[in-house]
Amino acid sequence: MKRFVIAFLLPMLTLLTQSAPMAVAHSQVVSQNPQPDAQISTLPTKVEITFNEELISLGEGNQLQMLDPDGDEVTSGELITSGSTLSRALIASTQLGEYYVSYRAVSADGHVVAGEYKFTLTATPAPLIDDAPQVDIPEAGESGRNLFVSSLIFLPLLIAGLLFWRFRSKK
Repeated sequence: MKRFVIAFLLPMLTLLTQSAPMAVAHSQVVSQNPQPDAQISTLPTKVEITFNEELISLGEGNQLQMLDPDGDEVTSGELITSGSTLSRALIASTQLGEYYVSYRAVSADGHVVAGEYKFTLTATPAPLIDDAPQVDIPEAGESGRNLFVSSLIFLPLLIAGLLFWRFRSKK
């Protein structure tokens, strides 16, 4: 029985753990309009947030709201979920100050992504800043790296099990 466990089940367990891809991340925001911490001189006609995965439209599972500096809602109409993008129309406003955007989205894998940010409506256009921080979005090839790391962990265990079995059978 011990030989069966070592000779068959240990390699099978190793193969099963290596064949299952590891989840590396959940849905992430790719772009926002208006952008977080931006200084803009004209309010856009809609607020829009795009994610790196498709979204599920489940009743009120997805939400998108924008408030003016007084805390009054400036979003209007229905929330539109299209592929990986949430958008909602805005009421025209010229009130200067900080606007707040909050969102909640259900990604295709069923996980909820929520967040909020602010931007400022100014009287004059803000100067362009060329050194904005870059967002690093994981590539789809992450599962290959995870398979390599799994191999580094489980391959020594497999070799140790085989060596143990070989030396044990000689006694």
